Amino acid sequence: MLALVRFRARWAARILKHNLGRRQRSPQTVVERDKDEQPPALYDLTADIGETQDLSATQPAEVSSLTHLCAQWTVITIPPVWQDNTDAGILPLVLAGDWNGFNKDDSNSPWRLTAITAPDLQGTPDAYNWFTNTIHVAATGGDTTPGVHSFAIIGTGRYSKQWGGVTIEIDNTTYIPFFSGSGLGPTNSISFEDGFYYSMRILDADLYPVIGTNLKLAVMKTPAPPISVNRTGKHPPCPRLTTRWS
Repeated sequence: MLALVRFRARWAARILKHNLGRRQRSPQTVVERDKDEQPPALYDLTADIGETQDLSATQPAEVSSLTHLCAQWTVITIPPVWQDNTDAGILPLVLAGDWNGFNKDDSNSPWRLTAITAPDLQGTPDAYNWFTNTIHVAATGGDTTPGVHSFAIIGTGRYSKQWGGVTIEIDNTTYIPFFSGSGLGPTNSISFEDGFYYSMRILDADLYPVIGTNLKLAVMKTPAPPISVNRTGKHPPCPRLTTRWS
């Protein structure tokens, strides 16, 4: 059994190892205290339920093993639903580039990303918030022209919250490094072809985008504007389970 419990500024990951398929001596605890800038602590919960004797110094292998198991478990779990929404700390997100004079305060589409919240009647299919746009590339009459462009993603109109410094991949995802400064930092480069539409997606899984961490951007190229799927209702309003006998 695994449970995640928060004690003030630290996280405690309790792992009862006999439920992990390997029966061992006794359940123990490893506490991640990186919020306190302290190393993990190890306790024998059978003999020390009050967690008074830290065994991490005498059992470093046990600490390493439990920390690894905790990391594996964290990867396959979703963020706690009680966490505060951090979107307010980054929105609006603007593509400040050569296409808009590197205007970090641009409020126009497609340079200011549109936030799609979930859950919502017209929400996202994976129940996470999305930040999206679609850029029409054309020699004339488009949002921008074909060729190589440079831009940075800037949050809340502040240079202290920006992402840049890499080449953006098309029909793929790209991790963009975070940068904080008093002016425009490293920019991204992206190559556009004439007559295509480029849709960008930043997925908010309450893990990112977060200030100080890399941002994951997905870009898809299509020969026509991407379709939008809307939901207006369902019929019947309350489906009933039916049983068929053969």
